[in-house]
Amino acid sequence: MGIPRFAKTLMIRYPLIIRNIRNQSDIPIIHNLYLDLNSTIHDLSHSSQDNLLALLKDKSYEQIYQETCEFINQMIQMIKPKSLLMIALDGVSPIAKISDQLKSRYSKSFNIYNPKINDFFNQLNLVEENTFDKNEISPCTEFMINLETYLDNYI
Repeated sequence: MGIPRFAKTLMIRYPLIIRNIRNQSDIPIIHNLYLDLNSTIHDLSHSSQDNLLALLKDKSYEQIYQETCEFINQMIQMIKPKSLLMIALDGVSPIAKISDQLKSRYSKSFNIYNPKINDFFNQLNLVEENTFDKNEISPCTEFMINLETYLDNYI
């Protein structure tokens, strides 16, 4: 969810933080790089293909883990932090987000246990064993714990 008006406050207070980067020489020397991967994981969990059926299919856990590592590598290679790289994965969710997640989980479980909807998805071959449930991008879920372990081993 982020901090309300935080980005706008930074842009007003520090107008030089917004720059058009055309090539590597446009990037200033950056000592500390802080990555909050929550929104990145949400973006990576969705299919990037144009095919409608591919968009409905979820990615596997392994694909998301690998793409997260690729994203981190791209950021490091592009920005080249001199002193520190901090990666944030998990945090306490605000009560509004928890409420939204509960609603989403209930509607998803309704769809799973509704035979007509479940049959429809089975006919389209959209149900796979090791696919990603976007509700798992929440603090202390098995997915987030496994992602942390994967990143620890990767690093």
